[in-house]
Amino acid sequence: MTQLAATYDYSNIRTVVQNYIDGFVQRDTNLLRQTFSESARLIAVDEGKILELAASDWFVKLDERKKSGAPIALASSEITSIQQTHNAAIAVVRLDFPTYGFTDYLSLLKTPSGWLIANKIYATH
Repeated sequence: MTQLAATYDYSNIRTVVQNYIDGFVQRDTNLLRQTFSESARLIAVDEGKILELAASDWFVKLDERKKSGAPIALASSEITSIQQTHNAAIAVVRLDFPTYGFTDYLSLLKTPSGWLIANKIYATH
């Protein structure tokens, strides 16, 4: 197993998380693709059932919404925490749109090409 430097890397993690926020709010799937690993999944609970969606399938849905001309809703966002242990990190993000919101728990891993979101677990509010 290849070891990567285990220094505290808050700035680079925060940059990836901010790019995720910007890509999500603006439906910029090119930016989002740069932040997620190829195998990343989005996971949530809906009506008592666990739902999973490949990030690549989510990008397609976002592209379809953008092409349909659906307006992009304004959102406020906050990175509420980032914690790192060696080459793994978790970031908590709150996104509030006018009529709904999300709290995202992003798991990140440091790869040879930099930090990537490995999975996203989220709750709606």
